[in-house]
Amino acid sequence: MRPNHRLSLRPAVLVAVVLLTLATALPAAAQSWLVGGRVAYADPSGDAYEAVYDESLTLIGGQLELRWPTWFLRLAAEQGEADGELVFLDLNGNLGPSGISSTLDLRLIHFTGGYHSAPDPWGWYFGGGLTSLDGDEEAFFFSESVSGTGYHVLGGVRVALTDRWEIGGELIYWTVSDVFEGGAGVVLNDPDLEAIEAAAVVNFRF
Repeated sequence: MRPNHRLSLRPAVLVAVVLLTLATALPAAAQSWLVGGRVAYADPSGDAYEAVYDESLTLIGGQLELRWPTWFLRLAAEQGEADGELVFLDLNGNLGPSGISSTLDLRLIHFTGGYHSAPDPWGWYFGGGLTSLDGDEEAFFFSESVSGTGYHVLGGVRVALTDRWEIGGELIYWTVSDVFEGGAGVVLNDPDLEAIEAAAVVNFRF
């Protein structure tokens, strides 16, 4: 059993250093900072995940973005929880339901670089980057941590409501390797997790 832990701050600290370095290296007139919130509907897939949880997720989070006239860097974090039922391996080598409930608390960090058009009032954007996943599986007799790293791609549209506020929607595909390294992940030979998210986003410009 691996120790229970929370999402490492190292990726977020590294991204913050990159953003601050870029912010100080370029003229202030050429950039802007935005902070926002996001709500996403995600449909994860992967044999190990679907064997135990097999349900969609609502992910809630926030984001920090550094934007230039045509390019942007963004750090987004989101969290969601899935309910499921543990499985067991029978004598024939098949997985079956155990009747034991389990929950999976997932936390994701996306570091994205991309291209955008200025909302006037409508705009669009696309990009991709690194994804870090951390989570906890909880049942009445055990607690186990899962983690992995991968990548994502995304695209979206947004509309400026005022000089400060904007709203938008985006689709993001992410995949993370070796999340479920034990149990069903070993039996099914598919420890990876991937998902497509549809997200609503609201941003405030400083």
